[in-house]
Parts: sequence; structure tokens; C-alpha cells
Amino acid sequence: MNTKQHWETVYENKTPDQVSWTQEKPEISLKLILETGVSKSAQIIDVGGGDSKLVDYLLEEGFKNVSVLDISEKALEKAKKRLGDQAAHVTWIVNDITAFKPQKTYDVWHDRATFHFLTTETEIKYYKKITSAFVKDHLIIGTFSKDGPTKCSGLPIAQYDDKTLLKVFAKHFEKVRCLRAEHTTPFETIQNFQFCRFKKILQCELIASISQQKMEINVSIKLKQESQRFTQLLFNALFDIETDAESTLIELEQLFLTIRDIACPEIKGEPCKTWDDFKLFIPDLFFKLKKDALAIFNNDPAAKSIEEVYLAYPGFFAIAIYRMAREFFKLGLPLIPRLMTEYAHQLTGIDIHPGADIGESFFIDHGTGVVIGETAEIHNNVKIYQGVTLGALTVKKKLKNKKRHPTIQNNVIIYANATILGGKTIIGKDSVIGGNTWITSSLAPNSTVLHTPKVEIIAKQKKENE
Repeated sequence: MNTKQHWETVYENKTPDQVSWTQEKPEISLKLILETGVSKSAQIIDVGGGDSKLVDYLLEEGFKNVSVLDISEKALEKAKKRLGDQAAHVTWIVNDITAFKPQKTYDVWHDRATFHFLTTETEIKYYKKITSAFVKDHLIIGTFSKDGPTKCSGLPIAQYDDKTLLKVFAKHFEKVRCLRAEHTTPFETIQNFQFCRFKKILQCELIASISQQKMEINVSIKLKQESQRFTQLLFNALFDIETDAESTLIELEQLFLTIRDIACPEIKGEPCKTWDDFKLFIPDLFFKLKKDALAIFNNDPAAKSIEEVYLAYPGFFAIAIYRMAREFFKLGLPLIPRLMTEYAHQLTGIDIHPGADIGESFFIDHGTGVVIGETAEIHNNVKIYQGVTLGALTVKKKLKNKKRHPTIQNNVIIYANATILGGKTIIGKDSVIGGNTWITSSLAPNSTVLHTPKVEIIAKQKKENE
């Protein structure tokens, strides 16, 4: 039985007088909240509130923005039923505190119920992370003291005194006051609690704001950096004679696991795809890249050797990274394919989306400024030059699952700075698209499109005395 099932079962089968934590009036909690002096419009959250009556008394005191969080939906339903119409004035949150991602900051964070159930370093670290980021001013924690129970509802707990509680939160909060209290259970037994009220350290407000922003956007720079390292290492493994393939593939697998687990944090241990899935495509990938290199060598008179293509041509490097990223894209691996092609974009100025579908023997010459959009289709033996854009006619979010970029059929040549737009635009096979052209509609096979601007040459008149 997992934690949520445990508490749902407890609240489904037991009444308030059958659980040890019931309080007719949570006097200490209420007193500590009132001591903060916050306004009646302050944001207050009771973490692990369950069917506690603290929310009743906060509403009675006139507080207008009270939230109650609990892992048990049944517990909150009991509280709502007890409050009747007043329940509509409370924000009810069903969530496990170890997975809770607050949507706003709180002036007062009160917790008499959950913190002592956090017994692992990971759980405590996460709790500290969200309180430092989302508690604006006051933090009130109530836990079992060193003289209190060692278990609650059959689950292990952690005991605290004022010193150990302060040690947990000292980085972002300062102690206002702590007290020990005895709680008499419905069974007439005594449980000893440790309460502490903390106040946010002023110099930590900026840090908290930054931390909150980080949690909201959830960006890992390590993922970007390691994806770039992975990309370069994979390129070296395939083409560099001094890079040992066997040892590098082992290193690549470990690096792949690192970036995969960052990109897929919700399914660690159950990855979206594995390294073995990618390895299946390597022979075909290598075969396609050899064709790309030969296409460049055979079509560019400036290429003196195939080695020059592999080492000196930005077009080949960008195509190679695209084809690697494309395999990950087809496997459904999130984010990493974009980071791979963006790495090539940074180095070459060539921007190819890994979603684009590109055929064999693809040739990009020079390449700076080339843009190939997500839904572009490029067939075999296509040649394009610097500054070419294969883009969308309009950019609207609602079109994200539609074909927005053009189709380029076999043997088409597209010269520098040509722009071809639209998901319905098809450039027929064996066509030639001249430089600086702008195309938004389909062309029949064997078409030639030219841009012919007017060029004037004005000779400078010599003066008579010259």
C-alpha cells in the first residue's frame, strides 16, 4: 500500500475520535499564526490539514485566503462537509507534500502534520526547497519532539527539538520562538510536540524569488551542456580515426543515461527509450551520412578530398548532427534532439529542426543562415546554398500539429537566400530555384525560378579640368 492509499484508508474507516491527532481546538497553532500579525487578506496554507479544525478557526478570525493541503481527498471531503457553505471560501489542494509544486507564495506556512513523516534526505531537501521558494514571510512547524512517539498511524516519523528544527531551516529562516507542548489524544494518552515559528531572513528574499522562478521554469543547463558533449562525442565516434569506437560507445551510453534522466525526470528507471534503441539505427545512419559526404564532394569543385568534407564543411557537420538528432526525435525522446541540432546551429549557423524529414545525398554548400523548419520534407539529391529558408507562411500555436513547411522533391537546386514558405507548397522534381526568390505556391517539375532585379550602372562623369 502506498502513502496515499494508506491515508485514504485511514480517513475512510476512522472517525476523528479514533485517530490520535484530533484536536477540538488547535490552540497553539492558532496562537502562533495570530502572533505573526499578518493581515486578514494574507495567504495562509495549512499543510497536511486533513480534517483539522484549524481552518474553521482561521475563517472565524476573518482570514480570507486560506488553503488546506492534504494527500487524502477523503480527509478534505470531511472538512468540507463540516464547514458547509464556508468551504467555498477555502482553497483545497489534494497533493503529496513531496510532489507539491505551489502555484503562489504564502505569507504563512503552517504544518503540524507532515514534516515529521519525511524521513529521507531527499524528502527533507525537497521540503526545504519549496518552503524557501514559496514561503514569503512566516513558517510554523509542529513535529513530534524527542520525547514524542516514534511512529504515527503505523508509519515511522522523525523526532525534533528546537535545535534540530532550526538546523533544517536556518539557511533561509531565523527562529522567532519555539515551545514544547503536550497533546492529549482522544484515547487520553499524551504526545509531546515541538513547535517553532520562523521568519524569512530578509536577505533571502531575492534568493527565494530566484528559486521560485527556477522551480516554475524547471530548466537544467546541465542538460544542454551534456547534450552538446554527447553530440560532439557521437560525431567523433563515427568519423574520427583517433577516437576508439568501443570505449567511446560505452562512454556515450553513460552520457545518454544522464541526459535522458534529466529530460525525462518523471520516468527515471522507466525511460522513454534506451541506448539500445538508438544503436539499432547507427549502421543505417552511417550509411546515409556517407552518401551526404559523397554528394558534397561530387558537386563542389572546391572540395579536394572526402576528408576535407568530413573535417571542413559546416554543411556536412550540420547534416550529420541533424541525422543523429532525427533518430532520437523519432524515438520520442524529449528536448534532447533540439539541443543537439541547436549545438550544430551555434557552430555552423545552419538551423535544421530534427522533425524535418530529409532524404539521401543532401548537399548544403556554405550554409550560413540556412533554416529548415519542423515539418519540411526534402527528398533525395537536393542541393541548397547559404541563406535558404524553408519556412511557414504563418506562425500560430494552433498549427503545431499541422504541416507548415514546404516539400522539396528529388534533384531540386535552391540557390542562396531563396525563401520557400507554406505547408502546401511543393517544389517539383528537377527544378532550379534562383537566388533571392520568394515562393509561396507550388511549382511543377522542371521549373526554373529567377529573381531579376533592375541593376543600374551610373558612370562617373569626369570634370573638364581633370
